[in-house]
Amino acid sequence: MSLTAIIWFSAWIILSVYGLFRPLSAVAAYLLVFYTNPTTWWFGSGFLMNLTNRWALLANVILIVSLLINGRISTIFAKKGLRFFFWGSLFLIVNAFVVQYNLAANVQISAAIFDEYWKGLLGALLLVIAINDQDDLELFLAGVVSCTFFACFEIIVGGQGGMERGRLEGFQFPGAGGSNGGSVVLLFSLPIFGYFLVSPRKLTHWLGALVGSVFTLETIFRCNSRGAYLGLIAGGLSVLALSKGATRRKALLLVFLGSLGILAIAKNDAIWNRFQSIFAEEEERDNSADSRIFFWKAAVEMIADYPFGSGGKAAFYSNRGKVYIQERYSDFRSVHNGPLDIAAAWGIQGIAAFLLMYTVSAWSVFKKTSLLAAVGNERESFMGICILGVMAASFVSSFFTSVLDGEWFMWIIGAGLCFSDAPLRNGDPTLQSSIPFDGQLEENGSSVEEERLQAYGTRK
Repeated sequence: MSLTAIIWFSAWIILSVYGLFRPLSAVAAYLLVFYTNPTTWWFGSGFLMNLTNRWALLANVILIVSLLINGRISTIFAKKGLRFFFWGSLFLIVNAFVVQYNLAANVQISAAIFDEYWKGLLGALLLVIAINDQDDLELFLAGVVSCTFFACFEIIVGGQGGMERGRLEGFQFPGAGGSNGGSVVLLFSLPIFGYFLVSPRKLTHWLGALVGSVFTLETIFRCNSRGAYLGLIAGGLSVLALSKGATRRKALLLVFLGSLGILAIAKNDAIWNRFQSIFAEEEERDNSADSRIFFWKAAVEMIADYPFGSGGKAAFYSNRGKVYIQERYSDFRSVHNGPLDIAAAWGIQGIAAFLLMYTVSAWSVFKKTSLLAAVGNERESFMGICILGVMAASFVSSFFTSVLDGEWFMWIIGAGLCFSDAPLRNGDPTLQSSIPFDGQLEENGSSVEEERLQAYGTRK
């Protein structure tokens, strides 16, 4: 049994036991399993695999028990954002169920995708229920970046995976693996690292964010994924564009530090050559870029013919899907595009519902950041900006790989809704410590929130 396995198992046991008393610790145990499940990582062979190969199930059961013991299940309908997340997730599960058992083109492959899909949606829902306030949300984000750092450390130092044809392969997360899918999961954490780097509560937070972001960037560059590179750009630009006032200075500092990190780490010519291939003219495209455009066009045709879905991975892991690519390929292939993959699998109603949830969450975060800035809470306003950066980076990168149905995208949606649901804490000690974001109404019809904001403006 390796030292890494001992550390991992000890951390999981401690977090799971403590999770019975505080749901966020159970969430941390869940995240540890998601990012470094012993069934797919090198240190799991031997003792950990002999114990069980159902680590994900155990993590979910512990989280459910924690939520029940601490009375969190009853809060589902108490908050506007959480209610929306619950009904949206339920629609996605029911819709996928209907498609799977009525419209699936390749029932066997689709069944495996459906099984992973609904479990991921349920896991994301449990995780979001556990986040009770802004402090819980920050702890969740800290858990995400901590587990990302551990995964990247095991890749770079521990030897998980290896280079194949100039790209990192041989590592896996639920619903995503290898250079393309894995880099999208890792990309989730970079704007969050930025938040802890620019707005740390303690020096240790800053040091951890600095080291963790370097390891994560290095791992992403080893993946050498076009989608991840475009996601990096989208995330940085969105942080700059959406920030204003005091948060703009933090955004500028974050983008500056990120640019320095990229220039310091990305010294391999293969990285820059692959990045430049994104913008190549038609005659200069490599086979990978050209084939993806072909797959995307074929998927659009398939969706037009079967708009209500054809089951998981129907484009193009089904005989129905192969018809649309047979002029160039005779075997099963991936569509390499998240939105098209969901639309072909679970129908236009499935992708529409997902995009609605994504948009509502993003808009709620944007509105909340403005309110936080208005009451002088610069730190939490910047947290919202970084969450929007995660949303932009992850969504843009999903256009280059079929992972948009991964559960971490639901984490993003849920984190945004939890952020908007949380009490509006101010940065001025002369004001009360929190202002209900839902706008509790007084007898005269005006909201507590509006009156206190007006009072704040008068003092200013």
